[in-house]
Amino acid sequence: MINENNLYVRICKFGNEFPKGFTYEQIKTGLQIIEDDWESKIIRDYMLNALRSGRLDISVSGGKADAVVNPSLDSMFFVIEKVENENEVKGHTFILKYDSFFNYVDYLELKAAFASSETAKKQASSALIVSASLALASIVISIFSICLQIKGDINIDKNQLKSILEHIDSTKLKTLEYSVENKQIEILLKHIDSIRKSNNKQKSK
Repeated sequence: MINENNLYVRICKFGNEFPKGFTYEQIKTGLQIIEDDWESKIIRDYMLNALRSGRLDISVSGGKADAVVNPSLDSMFFVIEKVENENEVKGHTFILKYDSFFNYVDYLELKAAFASSETAKKQASSALIVSASLALASIVISIFSICLQIKGDINIDKNQLKSILEHIDSTKLKTLEYSVENKQIEILLKHIDSIRKSNNKQKSK
């Protein structure tokens, strides 16, 4: 993408803002050009080329006059008002040539398309992040829901029950703190307590 500080772009922008014409002094002031700097030399050359393009030069030699039409020279400008001295840029009024103007229009369209492309990229990236986040959240919720829906019966045979009782006796638990979240666990503990009491009665006999 061309930098907006490019001299060509700045000249086109200035000329587009003055469709009725401008002088060398006006464009030098408007673009903050330093006299005799390289930028001022480029502008002066363009303006001199505009002044000389198509100019009819008459030369007299040996009593005979010859007329020569100067060829069209490279320039960004077209002269719409001339003063007497055509070898100096000051005092003349210029406008942008059509090709310079349309080149500037193409630049603006390219700039707008580039800005739209960058905006579209940002929107696409944001959409992709949101989509990925939603997909991840959906997976997590699905896994969590499956875990909550898992319900299984607890089956304990006599040997397992005996091991549980022996473990309780060996550790001599005085208080068993638990939180009952499953009715099956509560029923299991009641069975354990009942069997334990039965064993104690048999031992006392």
